Amino acid sequence: MKEFKHLPGLDLIRVFGILVVVFYHYQVETAVRGLCPADFLPAMEPLVQVAVYTMTLLSGSCLCWQEKSRSWSMKRYLWGRFLAIYPLFWLCFFPIFIYSDIICGNNEGVAPWKLLLSIVGVDGYFQSFTPTFYKIGEWYLGCILFLYAVFPVLWRMIRRRGVVLAAVGALFAWLACCFVENPGQLYPTLIGQLPLFFMGIFLGGCLPSLWIPGILAGMTTLVLYGLGCPEYWIVTAASIGVFVMVFYLGQLLLFCGPFLQKALHWLSRRCFGVFLVHHLAITLVIVPVLVNHRVTPLYWVSGLLLLTVGSFVISFLLDGLSRSIIKFLAERVVT
Repeated sequence: MKEFKHLPGLDLIRVFGILVVVFYHYQVETAVRGLCPADFLPAMEPLVQVAVYTMTLLSGSCLCWQEKSRSWSMKRYLWGRFLAIYPLFWLCFFPIFIYSDIICGNNEGVAPWKLLLSIVGVDGYFQSFTPTFYKIGEWYLGCILFLYAVFPVLWRMIRRRGVVLAAVGALFAWLACCFVENPGQLYPTLIGQLPLFFMGIFLGGCLPSLWIPGILAGMTTLVLYGLGCPEYWIVTAASIGVFVMVFYLGQLLLFCGPFLQKALHWLSRRCFGVFLVHHLAITLVIVPVLVNHRVTPLYWVSGLLLLTVGSFVISFLLDGLSRSIIKFLAERVVT
């Protein structure tokens, strides 16, 4: 059994992904209200897709990197995923739900049973198909939860057949997308994210050496772009190249001393909380302040900085509270 080693490159990928998502949502919400030009938004969409895809790759690679260093335990895996997601998610969701839906009476037409979708964190994913009590988390949370659910099956196959099987599975799942009439619609779906999750598991098996996958991803991206292939194929291939580049950039911190590594790790641990709270912070706090003032470029940038710093601070406070809840639960569960 290998000793688990923390890699700052994985931390940087997580921080990179969440910062791009926060920046994009801030641009969208301020552009909708005429607070900034909207002309550049179409050009930003491929970048935010790359950021989301790198986070999917990160989920698969982190799970593989951790699990290959220890004996598999389904109980430990499920309990670990539960503690990593639900205490903080519920801490954010239920106060908003109580105020919005119980006190203020919003969403009265939504069937009460759909609260179950919110409890398990998939309400944002199903919001495109049916009205839910969706408040936070967006589609990505539900999608990644489904991917976490299939990981034990994938890991069982990979342990017996080798991690290369993950790469083969990723390739077949990726090629299967060519049968979809409009591959672009795959982006916010489980089908669209599954090839990246497979590939993330493969990358996790290759860690900490990712030069060969990175070079192959870069060459594939250029070939697909030259052939005029659908954007989904190009962006998914490019995401692997970006994942590798950001990973090695983060690994350079190993030569910069422990302080920067600890600072990056601190930011990385706050990213899930930032993901949960940033959109509400934009719509309920930042944008209402901006609309009441003459928005100059400097004022707009100040709002972005306030949003980013504020989201990390709120995440830190909520994380401390959720960890107290986790400690309370852990003391009562036999691990």
